[in-house]
Amino acid sequence: MPRFYSYHQDALLVEVPYQLATPQERLLVPWVGSSGSLGGAFMMSQHGENARMQGQIRFGGYLDYPYFRYGGIVQGEKRHLSGQDQLTYQFLHMRDGWFGQYFVPKYLSEVRPNQDLPSRIDYQRHDGALQSLWQLVYYQKFSGAKVQADAVAVPYLHVLPRLQARFDKKGWQLANLAENLVSESKDNYPGVTRAMSYWGYQWTPMEKSFLQVGAWAKRQVVQDYAAWTNTAFQHGLFVPNVALNLSYPMASQWAMQLAYAYTRYVDQSQDPVFQRRWRWLGDLVDYDKLESVDRIYDRNRLWLGFQRQGLPYWTGAKLQVRHILDLQTPKVSLSQSGDEDPLIKYPNEVSQPHFEDPLQNLTADVTWVWPTRTFYRYNLDWKGKRLSLKWRRGPDLVEVQGETVSVPMYHEAGGQLAFYEDRDTRLYVGCDYKSGLDQVLEYSLGWRVDRCCWQGKASLHLIHWMSGDSTSANVYKGWQPSAKISFALKGLSSVK
Repeated sequence: MPRFYSYHQDALLVEVPYQLATPQERLLVPWVGSSGSLGGAFMMSQHGENARMQGQIRFGGYLDYPYFRYGGIVQGEKRHLSGQDQLTYQFLHMRDGWFGQYFVPKYLSEVRPNQDLPSRIDYQRHDGALQSLWQLVYYQKFSGAKVQADAVAVPYLHVLPRLQARFDKKGWQLANLAENLVSESKDNYPGVTRAMSYWGYQWTPMEKSFLQVGAWAKRQVVQDYAAWTNTAFQHGLFVPNVALNLSYPMASQWAMQLAYAYTRYVDQSQDPVFQRRWRWLGDLVDYDKLESVDRIYDRNRLWLGFQRQGLPYWTGAKLQVRHILDLQTPKVSLSQSGDEDPLIKYPNEVSQPHFEDPLQNLTADVTWVWPTRTFYRYNLDWKGKRLSLKWRRGPDLVEVQGETVSVPMYHEAGGQLAFYEDRDTRLYVGCDYKSGLDQVLEYSLGWRVDRCCWQGKASLHLIHWMSGDSTSANVYKGWQPSAKISFALKGLSSVK
């Protein structure tokens, strides 16, 4: 049965797969594109009780350079190699930075123009209260025009290797991380070897109430990088931490929350940044102790809040409001200015309302800054019978220009409308717009069907990259089409 796709080089591409006479999936797939391209592919897939593997080798001739293009990928998973463990792997190689689009979505969830692509090995093991993770990640790096976020954000660094270990038993907590991040000359960025450990104890006398005492220890050595002069190439630190959370009901529908946390200040302003995405932690009393390796944020902070379950005319709704009070203004920030953290400029003046109603499929989560009368971030989602809407604002990728770090904010708005829907079939259109480091407009047209013995879905996507940097020739602007198709017999694996 022919398959139809749309890609950057070929507005229309037709594949005709042929199954070889084997018990496992082995497909020979000749294909032809509307631009005059012609080629083939070999796809394989096999599944067992504790293992799975899939892969594709693809090649073709094109009328524009490079005239012969190719790529391949192998992915797999093995479980219970030695007890409660799991090994996952992915190996790939592409002729150029656009060829990865032919492996979406079955092998890669998405591929941006000339995006660096990872080959990796992950090994996870569970031994009772001890959990460990060992990782190797090596990126194939591409030249050519990238979207602006990939051009100015922290580059993808090879992980050679990373080891995580966590222990949690009877209140005792241990979290360790050791990693070696390696850069290439084209990254124009240093690498780092570092280790961080958290030791602590948590006493939980009742549900949602706890007392936590512990400390971080960290040591890092940054690769000597002559282009940067205002950088601490070696740094060791020790940071104690205390957190208390009390939550108790006041009435049948009301509950109060009181929380306090103290994390000692240690100057980290000259430590370089290696995380691509930053997360604001000011609203969290307790969080994953390995969430932020670049910075350990100081705090001497109170949270005061209430929660009500059920509102007039909104019987299934939940409303929660918290206000943050800083007894000392926080000093540690990811960027030099600290603009990404509203509590640095406006301590004691940030509130967080949260509303959700599962019956109405409505969620609203916002952070309000009183002096500026603005929302620092928001996340609004609503899903109706045929219409769904979203409206968001939050931190974008971490941008580094020279030694200057910044965390710009992004805005996102979008929706999806089902213009035809019955018991088994849904036809819909969608539109999403995002403005941050990149300006991106995406249109989609989709079809979903769910019958008694089979399921299928197909969607066409047209992405318009409209980067704000109009002066750089290395920033991609233009259209990126794609098509996603999948079909599955119920009880069997899907084919995409």
